[in-house]
Amino acid sequence: MATQFQLSKNSKGIKPTVMTNILKWVVQKGIISFAGGMPDPSLFPLQEITKASQKIAKETGPIALQYAPAQGHLGLKEYFADYFRERGIKVSPDDLVPISGVQQGIHLTCELFLNTGNSILITAPTYFGALQTFDAFLVNYLSIPLTEKGIDLKQLEHIFKTKKPKFFYVIPNFQNPSGITIPESQRPEIVRLAKQYKIPIIEDDVFGDLYFDKPIRPLKSYDPEQVVYLTSFSKTISSGFRLGFAVPPKKLTQKYILAKQLNDVGSSTYAQYIIHEICNNGTFKSLLVKLRKEYKKRRNALLKSLNNYCYDFCHWTNPQGGMFLWVYLDKKIDAESLLTVCAKQGLVFLPGSAFFPHGDGGKNELRLSFSNLSPDKIEKGIQLFSKIANSL
Repeated sequence: MATQFQLSKNSKGIKPTVMTNILKWVVQKGIISFAGGMPDPSLFPLQEITKASQKIAKETGPIALQYAPAQGHLGLKEYFADYFRERGIKVSPDDLVPISGVQQGIHLTCELFLNTGNSILITAPTYFGALQTFDAFLVNYLSIPLTEKGIDLKQLEHIFKTKKPKFFYVIPNFQNPSGITIPESQRPEIVRLAKQYKIPIIEDDVFGDLYFDKPIRPLKSYDPEQVVYLTSFSKTISSGFRLGFAVPPKKLTQKYILAKQLNDVGSSTYAQYIIHEICNNGTFKSLLVKLRKEYKKRRNALLKSLNNYCYDFCHWTNPQGGMFLWVYLDKKIDAESLLTVCAKQGLVFLPGSAFFPHGDGGKNELRLSFSNLSPDKIEKGIQLFSKIANSL
């Protein structure tokens, strides 16, 4: 008889993830996948990374392969302190904490802020990876609807005042999954209310650099001591490097460094050296220009195809950056049932229920990602999507 181990109560919140199917669908031949939230690997700066690696091997040698302090590579932090200041965030290099992608930043935040059963505030819908982390802490969810008009500020104040969540997790720019951007006019008031009621804001800005027309001020820029800012290079330079930054309030920086140290000792030294070189030689900023142009072209292809083939049974958001678009099915088609039929014919997407706590919402909604498909594949996929949806 197998030994029965006694796991923690919190382990009950660790459940299978939708990421497993996403990765399977993305690599499967013959599948048109709108499911993955991943950048197109053909757009990664492979040649520049190869040159940077050769330079680092020659000039730095084995140091780049050794452990790095949890505080991170000073030169890289100096570069991004300047970069963040250009976006209105007043920081010094010492304020930046390296993280293994935003996912680790979310987990460290939970470790530092949450006790089992605490209440947190999220937008509805929100990023499923964050929900899976929150689930592991057995949180009580409070939610506020996110629409293309933003959020209801009166409702936000009511929740802050009466429910006192431990924090408000929000993706203000080109949100995953909806592609919605919270209007700039609302941002100062969101931060003001958070400060008034002493509610920390956890700002996930992993898509902030992928704007199509103009940059948008982060929430962090309105009050750096009220916001924990999280971002990474996973959507730009390389997903595989697993590197980004947390920028907490100054009084919490050391706590984040210590939590990071306990979690994984430190982020990849090699990745930090590579990215520092990529930034110093100008590759990073030129890459961003290229990515904005290419993803905007794919966004436009998706909007055009939806307008041509799907106008009679659904409507959708109009993202101004990022990688995603959100579809509302007007015919009350169940998105999970639609996915089952589509998958059998070589087309996949993510149903809206994946982006609500415990799947409680988004039944007639879904996410389409346009980042990893050519315009031709986008049109072909939407033609098939329309044909299947109209047959139900």
